[in-house]
Amino acid sequence: MRFLAWAGAALILAAAPLAAEQNVIHLDGKAWETGGFPVSSPGDELQAVGIVNQIQAPLFWSPDIYSYTWYLRGLVSLGEVVYGTTHVATYTGGLFTVHVDWKPSNHAYGIHPPNATSPSTFVDGHGVYLHGELSEFILTYNHATSSGGLVGEVYFTDGNAYPQIQSPDGWAVGANVSGLSPAGYDLEINGRVYVDGPLAVEAETWGALKSLYR
Repeated sequence: MRFLAWAGAALILAAAPLAAEQNVIHLDGKAWETGGFPVSSPGDELQAVGIVNQIQAPLFWSPDIYSYTWYLRGLVSLGEVVYGTTHVATYTGGLFTVHVDWKPSNHAYGIHPPNATSPSTFVDGHGVYLHGELSEFILTYNHATSSGGLVGEVYFTDGNAYPQIQSPDGWAVGANVSGLSPAGYDLEINGRVYVDGPLAVEAETWGALKSLYR
């Protein structure tokens, strides 16, 4: 039943715009899977890199001074189920990290990752903003329309912004995906990291966190 619930969520995500409420981190990027996608074969690894476009309160950021990039990796495919033209792939494991670096950003996607700039230029920052473990990750993709969605849970464990998070669980990552990408990439990603409930923050951590970015 849990698989069906998450599969349904991914299908809904693919069919409708992302909800505006409770968004905390807005991101976009590009993904690739071992052997290409679709098809998602058992044992394939899904990876993605990209940039952070916005971080909302209660998390603190300094976009005028720093660039923020992210790297998703270690998602191992358990295989897929196909419904007509729609592929629903499930994954185990996985890590999600947001990196912070000085501007101007040197990130470059290039082609046919991994390559000379991807993922290396997305992870060469001077600090880790947030780091977490992924679970319940599902990718839904309709190859007839070249569109779909992904959704998964995130449990944060570390990073400069970690002290702002009262609870490391209750987080999720969700995104719309499309099949238009540079050579060697499989998917374009436009999504968000959000909380399922109200996000609290310890007020006394604000000053300490701001000092990290001065």
